[in-house]
Amino acid sequence: PLFERDGEHAQLLEVLEARLDITDDPLDRASLLARILELAEQRLGNYSRALEAALRWLAVDPSSAQALNETDRLAERLDQWPMVAARVTEITRAPDARDRDPEVQVLLLNFLGRIQRKRLGQLPEAAASYRAALALEPTSLLAIDDLIKILRQQGDAPGLAEVLRQRGRAVTELPEKRQAFAEVAQISDR
Repeated sequence: PLFERDGEHAQLLEVLEARLDITDDPLDRASLLARILELAEQRLGNYSRALEAALRWLAVDPSSAQALNETDRLAERLDQWPMVAARVTEITRAPDARDRDPEVQVLLLNFLGRIQRKRLGQLPEAAASYRAALALEPTSLLAIDDLIKILRQQGDAPGLAEVLRQRGRAVTELPEKRQAFAEVAQISDR
Protein backbone atom coordinates (compact mmCIF):
# COMPACT_ATOMS: atom_id res chain seq x y z
CA PRO A 1 0.00 0.00 0.00
CA LEU A 2 2.84 2.43 0.73
CA PHE A 3 4.42 1.96 -2.69
CA GLU A 4 1.04 2.32 -4.35
CA ARG A 5 0.21 5.48 -2.42
CA ASP A 6 3.61 7.04 -3.18
CA GLY A 7 3.48 6.10 -6.86
CA GLU A 8 6.52 3.82 -6.52
CA HIS A 9 5.31 1.49 -9.25
CA ALA A 10 8.64 -0.21 -9.94
CA GLN A 11 9.00 -1.18 -6.27
CA LEU A 12 5.37 -2.28 -6.13
CA LEU A 13 5.96 -4.48 -9.15
CA GLU A 14 8.93 -6.13 -7.40
CA VAL A 15 6.85 -6.74 -4.27
CA LEU A 16 4.09 -8.34 -6.35
CA GLU A 17 6.67 -10.57 -8.07
CA ALA A 18 7.97 -11.62 -4.65
CA ARG A 19 4.42 -12.40 -3.50
CA LEU A 20 3.92 -14.42 -6.67
CA ASP A 21 6.93 -16.57 -5.76
CA ILE A 22 5.32 -17.63 -2.48
CA THR A 23 1.71 -17.93 -3.67
CA ASP A 24 0.45 -21.40 -4.56
CA ASP A 25 -3.25 -20.78 -5.16
CA PRO A 26 -3.91 -20.53 -8.93
CA LEU A 27 -6.61 -17.87 -8.51
CA ASP A 28 -4.34 -15.70 -6.39
CA ARG A 29 -1.49 -16.19 -8.85
CA ALA A 30 -3.76 -15.19 -11.76
CA SER A 31 -4.88 -12.08 -9.87
CA LEU A 32 -1.28 -11.10 -9.07
CA LEU A 33 -0.24 -11.59 -12.70
CA ALA A 34 -3.16 -9.46 -13.92
CA ARG A 35 -2.01 -6.70 -11.55
CA ILE A 36 1.62 -7.08 -12.67
CA LEU A 37 0.51 -6.81 -16.29
CA GLU A 38 -1.47 -3.65 -15.54
CA LEU A 39 1.39 -2.01 -13.65
CA ALA A 40 4.02 -2.95 -16.22
CA GLU A 41 1.99 -1.64 -19.12
CA GLN A 42 0.07 1.33 -17.77
CA ARG A 43 2.38 2.71 -15.09
CA LEU A 44 5.85 1.73 -16.32
CA GLY A 45 5.28 1.50 -20.07
CA ASN A 46 7.16 -1.81 -20.09
CA TYR A 47 5.22 -3.73 -22.72
CA SER A 48 7.64 -6.65 -22.82
CA ARG A 49 7.18 -7.26 -19.13
CA ALA A 50 3.43 -6.89 -19.55
CA LEU A 51 3.42 -9.50 -22.32
CA GLU A 52 5.48 -11.84 -20.14
CA ALA A 53 2.94 -11.39 -17.34
CA ALA A 54 0.07 -12.10 -19.75
CA LEU A 55 1.74 -15.32 -20.91
CA ARG A 56 2.41 -16.41 -17.33
CA TRP A 57 -1.22 -15.60 -16.49
CA LEU A 58 -2.39 -17.70 -19.43
CA ALA A 59 -0.20 -20.58 -18.25
CA VAL A 60 -1.66 -20.34 -14.73
CA ASP A 61 -5.25 -19.97 -15.97
CA PRO A 62 -5.63 -21.24 -19.56
CA SER A 63 -9.40 -20.72 -19.35
CA SER A 64 -9.04 -16.96 -18.86
CA ALA A 65 -10.40 -15.15 -21.89
CA GLN A 66 -8.94 -11.93 -20.52
CA ALA A 67 -5.42 -13.44 -20.31
CA LEU A 68 -5.77 -14.70 -23.89
CA ASN A 69 -6.98 -11.30 -25.11
CA GLU A 70 -4.18 -9.47 -23.31
CA THR A 71 -1.63 -11.87 -24.78
CA ASP A 72 -3.01 -11.32 -28.28
CA ARG A 73 -3.15 -7.52 -27.87
CA LEU A 74 0.36 -7.19 -26.47
CA ALA A 75 1.86 -9.63 -28.98
CA GLU A 76 0.32 -7.52 -31.74
CA ARG A 77 1.77 -4.35 -30.26
CA LEU A 78 5.26 -5.83 -29.87
CA ASP A 79 5.17 -8.12 -32.92
CA GLN A 80 6.42 -10.96 -30.76
CA TRP A 81 4.59 -13.78 -32.54
CA PRO A 82 7.37 -16.43 -32.59
CA MET A 83 7.86 -16.18 -28.82
CA VAL A 84 4.11 -16.16 -28.16
CA ALA A 85 3.59 -19.19 -30.41
CA ALA A 86 6.33 -21.08 -28.57
CA ARG A 87 4.85 -20.24 -25.18
CA VAL A 88 1.28 -21.09 -26.20
CA THR A 89 2.57 -24.37 -27.62
CA GLU A 90 4.07 -25.13 -24.19
CA ILE A 91 0.74 -24.34 -22.56
CA THR A 92 -1.18 -26.62 -24.93
CA ARG A 93 1.30 -29.44 -24.24
CA ALA A 94 1.59 -28.95 -20.48
CA PRO A 95 1.11 -32.05 -18.33
CA ASP A 96 -2.26 -30.74 -17.09
CA ALA A 97 -3.55 -30.16 -20.63
CA ARG A 98 -5.22 -33.57 -20.68
CA ASP A 99 -7.23 -32.65 -17.58
CA ARG A 100 -8.39 -29.32 -19.01
CA ASP A 101 -11.88 -28.68 -20.23
CA PRO A 102 -11.75 -29.63 -23.94
CA GLU A 103 -13.38 -26.31 -24.83
CA VAL A 104 -10.45 -24.43 -23.25
CA GLN A 105 -7.90 -26.58 -25.04
CA VAL A 106 -9.70 -26.07 -28.36
CA LEU A 107 -9.67 -22.29 -27.82
CA LEU A 108 -5.92 -22.36 -27.14
CA LEU A 109 -5.22 -24.59 -30.16
CA ASN A 110 -7.28 -22.33 -32.43
CA PHE A 111 -5.41 -19.29 -31.11
CA LEU A 112 -2.10 -21.04 -31.73
CA GLY A 113 -3.17 -22.13 -35.22
CA ARG A 114 -4.17 -18.57 -36.09
CA ILE A 115 -0.76 -17.26 -35.00
CA GLN A 116 1.04 -19.97 -36.94
CA ARG A 117 -1.02 -19.41 -40.09
CA LYS A 118 -1.53 -15.65 -40.18
CA ARG A 119 1.48 -14.28 -38.32
CA LEU A 120 4.23 -16.80 -38.96
CA GLY A 121 3.21 -18.45 -42.24
CA GLN A 122 3.79 -21.88 -40.70
CA LEU A 123 1.09 -23.76 -42.56
CA PRO A 124 2.02 -27.35 -41.58
CA GLU A 125 2.25 -26.37 -37.91
CA ALA A 126 -1.04 -24.46 -38.12
CA ALA A 127 -2.72 -27.45 -39.78
CA ALA A 128 -1.46 -29.67 -36.95
CA SER A 129 -2.85 -27.26 -34.35
CA TYR A 130 -6.24 -27.16 -36.06
CA ARG A 131 -6.31 -30.95 -36.42
CA ALA A 132 -5.55 -31.27 -32.69
CA ALA A 133 -8.46 -28.90 -31.97
CA LEU A 134 -10.74 -30.94 -34.24
CA ALA A 135 -9.73 -34.15 -32.48
CA LEU A 136 -11.23 -32.64 -29.32
CA GLU A 137 -14.15 -30.81 -30.95
CA PRO A 138 -14.99 -32.17 -34.42
CA THR A 139 -17.52 -29.38 -35.06
CA SER A 140 -15.23 -26.42 -34.33
CA LEU A 141 -15.99 -24.27 -37.37
CA LEU A 142 -13.13 -21.91 -36.61
CA ALA A 143 -10.65 -24.78 -36.87
CA ILE A 144 -12.44 -26.31 -39.86
CA ASP A 145 -12.60 -23.06 -41.85
CA ASP A 146 -8.96 -22.14 -41.22
CA LEU A 147 -7.84 -25.68 -42.01
CA ILE A 148 -9.78 -25.48 -45.30
CA LYS A 149 -7.87 -22.28 -46.18
CA ILE A 150 -4.56 -24.01 -45.47
CA LEU A 151 -5.44 -27.11 -47.49
CA ARG A 152 -6.58 -24.98 -50.44
CA GLN A 153 -3.30 -23.08 -50.31
CA GLN A 154 -1.30 -26.31 -50.15
CA GLY A 155 -3.31 -27.93 -52.94
CA ASP A 156 -4.12 -30.97 -50.79
CA ALA A 157 -7.29 -32.16 -52.55
CA PRO A 158 -7.84 -35.38 -50.53
CA GLY A 159 -7.31 -33.56 -47.23
CA LEU A 160 -9.54 -30.71 -48.39
CA ALA A 161 -12.33 -33.14 -49.33
CA GLU A 162 -12.12 -34.77 -45.90
CA VAL A 163 -12.35 -31.45 -44.05
CA LEU A 164 -15.16 -30.22 -46.33
CA ARG A 165 -17.11 -33.38 -45.43
CA GLN A 166 -16.50 -32.58 -41.79
CA ARG A 167 -17.74 -29.03 -42.39
CA GLY A 168 -20.84 -30.36 -44.12
CA ARG A 169 -21.62 -32.47 -41.06
CA ALA A 170 -20.86 -29.60 -38.64
CA VAL A 171 -22.93 -26.78 -40.14
CA THR A 172 -26.66 -26.58 -39.50
CA GLU A 173 -27.78 -24.43 -42.44
CA LEU A 174 -28.84 -26.45 -45.48
CA PRO A 175 -27.22 -24.14 -48.09
CA GLU A 176 -23.87 -24.40 -46.29
CA LYS A 177 -24.19 -28.19 -46.13
CA ARG A 178 -24.96 -28.34 -49.85
CA GLN A 179 -22.03 -26.10 -50.71
CA ALA A 180 -19.58 -28.18 -48.68
CA PHE A 181 -20.76 -31.50 -50.11
CA ALA A 182 -20.95 -30.11 -53.66
CA GLU A 183 -17.30 -29.11 -53.43
CA VAL A 184 -16.44 -32.59 -52.13
CA ALA A 185 -18.18 -34.01 -55.21
CA GLN A 186 -16.19 -31.69 -57.52
CA ILE A 187 -12.93 -32.71 -55.88
CA SER A 188 -13.87 -36.38 -56.18
CA ASP A 189 -14.68 -35.93 -59.89
CA ARG A 190 -11.24 -34.42 -60.48
